[in-house]
Amino acid sequence: MQIGAPTNLSVNSKGDGFLVTWDSPDFGAEQLESYIVRWYLEPEHKLHGQGETRNNFYLGENFVFQTKN
Repeated sequence: MQIGAPTNLSVNSKGDGFLVTWDSPDFGAEQLESYIVRWYLEPEHKLHGQGETRNNFYLGENFVFQTKN
């Protein structure tokens, strides 16, 4: 059986980190053991980090956010 994608994804900054929240997939959620959250540096689309959780949220902490002009 296939597992659907999480829905209602939201990302919010929290101090020196971020909070990612989502709803369980519409189908196949009973087969899920964990979620893997990945974040990338753009424009190179280079993997910058990842975390794993069994919850419907992930709190990433101790990040330095920079913008390019």
